[in-house]
Amino acid sequence: MQIHHRRNVINIRRAVRLLSFIILVTAALTAVSCSILNFLPLEIIDWSPGDKLIDTVDDIVISITFSEKVDQIKAEKSFSLLENGKKMEGKYVWKGLKTLQFIPLHNLIANAFYEIQVSTDCEDTKGNSLRKQFSHRFSSSDDKIRPGVLTVSPVDRSTVTGRLTPVVITFSEPVNVSSFYSSFSLSPGITGDFAWSGNNSTVTFTPAEYYQYHTDYTVSVTKDLSDLSYNTLKEDYSFKFTVGTDTDKPYVVTAGESGGSLNLTPDNPEDGIITVNSGWEADWNFTVTFNEEIETGTLGSAVVFSPPVNFTVENSNQQYLSTVKLSPDTRLEYGKTYSLTLNDSIKDYEGNSLEPSVFYFTVDGTETKPPEITHTVFLEDPVSPGVLTGLNYGDTLSLSSYPDSPGSTEGFFDIYIRVADLSAVNRDELKLIVMGHFDINITNAAAEFIIKDVVIDPESAAETPVPNPTPSADEIVARIFMDITNNSGTAGIAELSLSKGFEDGNGNAIAEEWLTRFQKN
Repeated sequence: MQIHHRRNVINIRRAVRLLSFIILVTAALTAVSCSILNFLPLEIIDWSPGDKLIDTVDDIVISITFSEKVDQIKAEKSFSLLENGKKMEGKYVWKGLKTLQFIPLHNLIANAFYEIQVSTDCEDTKGNSLRKQFSHRFSSSDDKIRPGVLTVSPVDRSTVTGRLTPVVITFSEPVNVSSFYSSFSLSPGITGDFAWSGNNSTVTFTPAEYYQYHTDYTVSVTKDLSDLSYNTLKEDYSFKFTVGTDTDKPYVVTAGESGGSLNLTPDNPEDGIITVNSGWEADWNFTVTFNEEIETGTLGSAVVFSPPVNFTVENSNQQYLSTVKLSPDTRLEYGKTYSLTLNDSIKDYEGNSLEPSVFYFTVDGTETKPPEITHTVFLEDPVSPGVLTGLNYGDTLSLSSYPDSPGSTEGFFDIYIRVADLSAVNRDELKLIVMGHFDINITNAAAEFIIKDVVIDPESAAETPVPNPTPSADEIVARIFMDITNNSGTAGIAELSLSKGFEDGNGNAIAEEWLTRFQKN
């Protein structure tokens, strides 16, 4: 029995402790909730008259009811009753601690417009301000006729072509402009300006930005719209219109060289065969003609070269063009095949996407073919001029007729260069180009070569001996004069080169360094 008694005492103590904890927590929560409630903003929960249109001004009670007890002095200072826009004088009567009644010095009149206002200077007894400024309008007009919509433009379910077409709504009578702005909407949303006419019975909305083509727009005016007597629309009103009448896709008519030298044939993706155009020159520009004007702003990412080519769109300052010129920033690589893709990101005036086109072409035109070194000839015997020896890569270069140091003898190499357009070659310019790019080296100090001069087309320059073999119709010879000193008995490898960038004087350059080697015994 003693043990049982102790257990009961322990259980009672535990219960007391638990009850004390619950009381403390409840008190804390109550304090927090009361603290939160102390900071809730003041609101107006009721007002009189409640209607916007009153039948008679007799026995009208002007009052407002707050959600909390208020600072009566601040409440009275923040209250106003306007009659046709002019503040009315009167006295205040409090009905309890939350309802303020205003009694005007003169009676309300018929056919007048009234507005009750309470500013946010109003506070409750805890110092919390009114949540937002309060305004309620009502009218004592004998006008009981609701306003209506007479005409709209564009008409309901019509299609317009202009992307800045105004929206015009004409009402049956002048309307309350403020109520119109809160009841009007245009979806999808777009910015614009409003203009009123007809004594505020007609409103015109002019877009400040373009409508989107092939998009349905809905204009809505809710039943909150009121006339000057606060009569409202009977029901919400809306109408729709569509922008853009053209749904045909634009397409490429021609694509080719800007001067008309070559038109490219587009690839047909359905035939399983890649159509590759040949004869394109490395320095040509592209002209693309469409069947209608397209928006130039869509060209930047819609025109794609592969391999990539940086280019400039001519006349890109014009918003719409039916013919565009594409100028690559650098010459295209000779011998390489490119693709030109015009994808469906290109749009016409009404936003229709282009029917995509792809053109494949190889840069292999005859006028921009890089120069090619076809022969190398050496004056093997300077004592008896006329002994010219053709050399191929790895051949033996004989210098037996050239003396050892001290002293040297003049000799030359003839370099045969095949060019794209021989008639256009500027010989003086080509001479400077050869001198700037040609080099000769030999290992083991087996000889010494000192370049002295370059003569282009030695036969025309009356140099002897004349080149042998005779250059072909598309070849020109660069004769490179040099002082040569032999080192008899010492073998080495002579290396002749024209560095990368060597060109024919017409802008056609070799893509890689030209180099040939000979064995000197």
